[in-house]
Amino acid sequence: MVNHGFNVSQYNWTRTVNAWKIDMGMFKGNFGQILNKWTYGIANSIIGNLASQVCNTIGLVDGVTDMDGMLALSGVTKNQNSAFTIGHYSLGPKNYVADWRDHLFVHEYGHYIQTQRWGVLYFPVIAIPSLASATFTSKWSHMEHKDRWFEVNASNLGAKYFTPVRD
Repeated sequence: MVNHGFNVSQYNWTRTVNAWKIDMGMFKGNFGQILNKWTYGIANSIIGNLASQVCNTIGLVDGVTDMDGMLALSGVTKNQNSAFTIGHYSLGPKNYVADWRDHLFVHEYGHYIQTQRWGVLYFPVIAIPSLASATFTSKWSHMEHKDRWFEVNASNLGAKYFTPVRD
């Protein structure tokens, strides 16, 4: 006899839980951060949410953590030293977590602050040039990616935000 149906006990709920956390990221943070996500930063939030949900759906996301309004999605990038931020979504390597002691997270948090400040202009002014720089800089320029103004600014913003050190 063939048993048709959905066996809940054998279902891996990881993607479902991650999807819920990704969507609930719209309500994480202080009042100003949440307001920004739904107003001035809505375009960044929508694009970031869609990109995050696609990565989760195809199985790249192995965990979601949050801190001070930003989500850290682990398992998306292959290089342990690379991540990218779209709105309040930061997509990073395996074991990437929202932790102020992680230099990569602090740097990406700086990009999150940039999205809050620049709104829809974040993509043409920072995100696209940053992606191009990360992809092509070493081949076509004598300037390192980390030395570009938008990367230095992100590092400074993140470091300033998390100083003094938290416990």
